Amino acid sequence: MYTEEWKKIKTKVPGDLWKKVEDLGFGSLNKAVITALEKLVYEPELKSSGKEQEIKIQELRNRLEEEQRHTQELQR
Repeated sequence: MYTEEWKKIKTKVPGDLWKKVEDLGFGSLNKAVITALEKLVYEPELKSSGKEQEIKIQELRNRLEEEQRHTQELQR
């Protein structure tokens, strides 16, 4: 899946966040970071910026409200 070339990174992680990562079963920082980066790259919903996510959320709210109105009309 990966080439032989690896990039070494150095980062600091808040202690309480790392504790939660350990609780998930990630005993090594390498495994946790690689898993997180893979999710960021391969899961489309994570690629959205904050603004794009806000727009999607608003669209879903609008659809929900429309469906609720439609359901109420059918119940009358």
